[in-house]
Amino acid sequence: MDARASADQDPEVRHGGRSIAVLSAVFAFLLCVFPQSSMDAFWHLRTGELILERGEVPETDWYTYTDADRPWVDLHWVFQVGLAELFAIGGWDLVVLVKAAIVAAAILLLLFGPGRAAPRVSASVLVVLAATVASGQADVRPGVLTLLFLAVALGIARGASTRPRLLLAWIPLMTLWANCQGLFVLGLIVLGAFVLDHAARTVAGGHFGLEPVRTPHGLVAAVLVLSPLACLVTPYGVDGLLFPLELLRKLTVDREAYAIVVEFQQPVDFWRANGGGLAGLSVGFLLPQCLLFLAATASFVVSFETRRWSPFRVIVFVAFSALAWRMLRNSGPFSIAAAAVALENLAARGGVRRPTRRGTTGA
Repeated sequence: MDARASADQDPEVRHGGRSIAVLSAVFAFLLCVFPQSSMDAFWHLRTGELILERGEVPETDWYTYTDADRPWVDLHWVFQVGLAELFAIGGWDLVVLVKAAIVAAAILLLLFGPGRAAPRVSASVLVVLAATVASGQADVRPGVLTLLFLAVALGIARGASTRPRLLLAWIPLMTLWANCQGLFVLGLIVLGAFVLDHAARTVAGGHFGLEPVRTPHGLVAAVLVLSPLACLVTPYGVDGLLFPLELLRKLTVDREAYAIVVEFQQPVDFWRANGGGLAGLSVGFLLPQCLLFLAATASFVVSFETRRWSPFRVIVFVAFSALAWRMLRNSGPFSIAAAAVALENLAARGGVRRPTRRGTTGA
């Protein structure tokens, strides 16, 4: 019996897991209840108000009068409209509370997913680290929704092994994500990791510590094709789908122009700029981010020891670690991905060693 079944059958485990989930969600919520500090929120708010007033999304620049004909791909429009509606109802106080609730929901998804079968103390430490790192990027911006959508995507990938039809939820998720932020490409990265994992398990045929494939090949292929197409369902069509390439250009070719902004700096550059050593780690959220990276790395040792490893978790961890290394702004998505991977690795160990109520050992 695997770790998920053991956790479902043991009332003590269920009760303890729920307590941890509630406390962790409250902790994440409180961490994110702070005054708005990013100026980005104000132009997002104004854009949302203008969309509601004019009944259309921007096609060209609404703000730069010297370049008013320049095309504007505003994939944040759903976030902006929601922000304008919330602000009209309750001002910044309500906006901040909803933002904090979104981050708390992402943490809850981690705990009710992979964290449900992980050891409780380890799960608590991991989610505290993840919530702390995520709070560093928890200003009122579209990126907050990406934290939640990423947690949902990771949950779909995990649940599809036992409920294959759950994989179909990826399609509407990608449509919504593509209309909220350009980082919807992270959902496609997770999907790519799932497909590669599926291929590896198919080739392995139950050997090398890889569980056999349970999701039909046709369903995986259909979702792989339809999910990118779902990203076309925006007011901008192909231009919207290709928007992540524009972001990539800005952060590679034009990197020097953006390096003056702290969140676009590499963590190592930020660390050096703040004196290096322990003093540099104590600035911002570098220390909890490093601890989360080390904890997630160590969790792979556990999964390899029990021969219950997963190519999906390896690919996701490497991909999001690489993104976090590129710039501080990616620390939020990294925190969700790293915590999910570590919790699942620890849950795999629990599935081998944790006895069930009847005294049998999970396999």
